[in-house]
Amino acid sequence: MIEKGRLESVTAVDVKSKSKIIELNKSTDGQFKLSNILSDTTYEIDADIFSFNKYTNKGKLKVLFGQDIPDGEYGFEVLGDQKMNDYISSMEKNRIKATVNVVSKDGLLVTQSIIKLLILKVGF
Repeated sequence: MIEKGRLESVTAVDVKSKSKIIELNKSTDGQFKLSNILSDTTYEIDADIFSFNKYTNKGKLKVLFGQDIPDGEYGFEVLGDQKMNDYISSMEKNRIKATVNVVSKDGLLVTQSIIKLLILKVGF
């Protein structure tokens, strides 16, 4: 994002002709926003839930090594009408099972990056 006082424009110039090829500035800001992608695949993962907010139904978990989703920490959101006590209780465990969908963002210069996980079901 281009911010006044920090970075006001970026310009690419053709070396031979000295003409502008691309110019990004305040007027072009927002034209290159990437949309979120919801995966069609449902994943069964082993994870450790270490943070959960019962008011927003959101939290953080750590996906454990050796699964279809790369290990690491991710934000999550609980989908549907699930028992919040299951999520609160799951924080007492070091490993839980969860059924999730992945929300990712397609990058222009990098591959897809995971934004958050949507939890459809949690168990022990």
